[in-house]
Amino acid sequence: MVLGQFDGLAAAILAFIKAHGALAVFIGVLLEEIIIPIPSFAILMSAGFFIVPAGAPLAEALQIILLVIVIPASIGATIGAFFPYAIGYYGGRRIITKIERFVDFSWRDVEKAGDRLEKERNMWIGLVVARAIIIVPMSVVSVAAGTLRLSWRHFAITTFIGSVPRAFLLAFLGWKFGATYTTFLEGFGLVEQLMVLAILSAGGYLMYRHLKRRVVG
Repeated sequence: MVLGQFDGLAAAILAFIKAHGALAVFIGVLLEEIIIPIPSFAILMSAGFFIVPAGAPLAEALQIILLVIVIPASIGATIGAFFPYAIGYYGGRRIITKIERFVDFSWRDVEKAGDRLEKERNMWIGLVVARAIIIVPMSVVSVAAGTLRLSWRHFAITTFIGSVPRAFLLAFLGWKFGATYTTFLEGFGLVEQLMVLAILSAGGYLMYRHLKRRVVG
């Protein structure tokens, strides 16, 4: 089970959700943005299960989800996202400078890309969509935005907007499927891990191709 990867911390957070509702959701989502080993969906699905009464009418359940889970979660996600964003913003240049001889781009290329993307509306729409897709690792999106040094104001706005549908869907699934929501946790956990692995593999493959070309050349 996914929760087994962080039993102690998960148990404390879930107990906190049972006792403190919206405040716990805010703190839990903020922490899952900062502490990468926590699956980015576990808190919200658990909140939907624990906070919304199982037999509540749909209208009442949706109201509770929106006010008690979605809004606090979106605020917590926006604030927490600035931790990985800061890692990318302040550490990205150092990392890129060290590896640029192994890849096909330099820090200057990253700066140019960031300046260009900053002006593209579709990029910000894409950032909202990336935040909203529940299987995309949120920390990866935030680190990338920081590395590109995208506007922190636009980053905050897009993070909040993208977090709303994500939080709503996960909380709704947690409520709708009751105790069986843990089955979804396992599935989402596997997919998210595969996404991270795919990103790392793609980066490693690009570095390998570049090194191979240099050796052959």
